[in-house]
Amino acid sequence: MLNLRWIVGGFIVAALFVGSTTLTACFGSSDADEPEEAALDAPAEDTPPNVTPTVPPTVETTSAGNSDPSSSAKSTAVHKPPPSADETALTVWVDAALATILQELAASFELEYGLKIAVVAKESLPSADELSASELPEDGPDIFVDFYTDVAQMVANGWLHELTLGDRIAEIAPNALDAFRVEGKLYGLPYSAEVVALIYNPNVIAQAPATWSELQAMSADLQASGATEYGLVMQRDDPAQFYPILTAFGGFLFGADAEGNVDVENVGLDGTGALAAGAWLDAMNQAGLLLAAVDADGMYAAFESGTAAMMIGNVEMMERLRAANVAYAVAALPNEVEESRALLSARGFLISANSRDPELAQTFLTEFVATPEIMQAIFAADPRPSAYLPALDAVQDNELFAFIPADGYAEIAPIIPSLSQVWAIWATALEQVIGQGEPADAAFAQAAEQMRAAVTKP
Repeated sequence: MLNLRWIVGGFIVAALFVGSTTLTACFGSSDADEPEEAALDAPAEDTPPNVTPTVPPTVETTSAGNSDPSSSAKSTAVHKPPPSADETALTVWVDAALATILQELAASFELEYGLKIAVVAKESLPSADELSASELPEDGPDIFVDFYTDVAQMVANGWLHELTLGDRIAEIAPNALDAFRVEGKLYGLPYSAEVVALIYNPNVIAQAPATWSELQAMSADLQASGATEYGLVMQRDDPAQFYPILTAFGGFLFGADAEGNVDVENVGLDGTGALAAGAWLDAMNQAGLLLAAVDADGMYAAFESGTAAMMIGNVEMMERLRAANVAYAVAALPNEVEESRALLSARGFLISANSRDPELAQTFLTEFVATPEIMQAIFAADPRPSAYLPALDAVQDNELFAFIPADGYAEIAPIIPSLSQVWAIWATALEQVIGQGEPADAAFAQAAEQMRAAVTKP
């Protein structure tokens, strides 16, 4: 593991010879496109003024933990000289849940090492248009957080530095680590990992259904008795909510080759299992047992009001119900001809290919963020199950266990650059079926053909 004091010592000495420079980093968008940001450091330190360096910038072809210049990540990043003593050493973009924790960590870091870390709260993650950009825009961060589902596209764009965790790797959940790997190389430090679960109203349901067929019959009984208007509420265009139904009926999105890698040429959305899952959706729709919600707020409102008795939700939904004192219970998702499986949802810290100092960024993550104190604080602030095993081992919330991504149950979304396109196609098909009541077989067949045209090999 890198020795921070050695790095910082060299960092400051170099600054005496180099002087001021420009902070160039990862993605960004115009002020008109981005929501308002709240800088949690001194505003003047977040984005130093553009100053011509006193020496030419150097092009770095290798990164910490990535000594192979032929890496598939097409990096053309130009790394700037270290900052002077009054400049920001690293800029970190996080969501609001993490901002206060990292702000306090950054203050301690500056006190001990004299290097400023600017922590900026961001309200949104990169858009699909930003992910498809071939160049690294300016005014971005050295470190930022994102879902793993965006990583393959970022690597293809040359946006990310490979990350080496050293001994820390044993402290991170293996499936969360695998989610941030592209062609065997690690690009993120995971901090949370979760799956969805079945959330139901215990006032009208004594025991959660064991199969989707049982859920359908239970929904009909509840409707007939007047206990609820709908058995199940689903977001009308969310593949993650449909995925457990798809897999329980024997369906799949993409197949795998002999080595277990994603086979993008084997699209399964128009296969036998997927069509069986679609037929189940059709039956729920035709019987008036399934309520289509526009978004998570709509799902919450339907459940909170008693309009629907069940939903497929995540930890955030559970926490909302807790905060409002709404009666609920949590159970594993129903099975059918096969055991259902859920898509892994994981977030992590990433290092920009345009970081001014990738080694310092990596050291900040591995020696200061990936620690029991900080990871536990992140878990306390963001109640998703932690990807940090020591924090996860300390969990005493029995209801949270249903959302922990167990091996064999949680599945990683396909690690392909065109995943955002695939998700958009799938979301449109689900909107047609769940939201508009169109037959699933036609919608899924059309979506499968569109996916075949859109996918690219990892």
